[in-house]
Amino acid sequence: MAKKNLKSEKIEMTAEAAFNIVVPKESQTAFERDVKRGEICLNTQVRDGDLIFFMEIYPDHFTEGGMKFGAFSKDGCSVKVSGKVVKDIDRKSNADLISALQKNSSLSLFFADVSDSNVNSYYKDGDDSETFELGKIRLLG
Repeated sequence: MAKKNLKSEKIEMTAEAAFNIVVPKESQTAFERDVKRGEICLNTQVRDGDLIFFMEIYPDHFTEGGMKFGAFSKDGCSVKVSGKVVKDIDRKSNADLISALQKNSSLSLFFADVSDSNVNSYYKDGDDSETFELGKIRLLG
């Protein structure tokens, strides 16, 4: 029988969305380079009442599906996210999130932004206040 890692919990995130982000012309070359290297990060939020938890998803985190970026048109590009991410999270540093997930069968996963290796943030339609539900997050038994 396999032993469970006592320091971590396994979560599953499912996501399904298509949207556009704004990437200024001067950042597009570096952005495209980061896409090719898999260094683009989808930043998400999980909310439980007044608590907000932040989760990062990189292209290689997907166990099914993935993240695709379209060609640039003026100062933006399309993004399509579809699939499943399974990852381990530390029990100690994520105790509140784990507790929230234990109370609920799942919680909503919200889009925050897309970031590159230089930690530049790119928002849906260029609006840093624009968030929307991407999918769900749950604990795996």
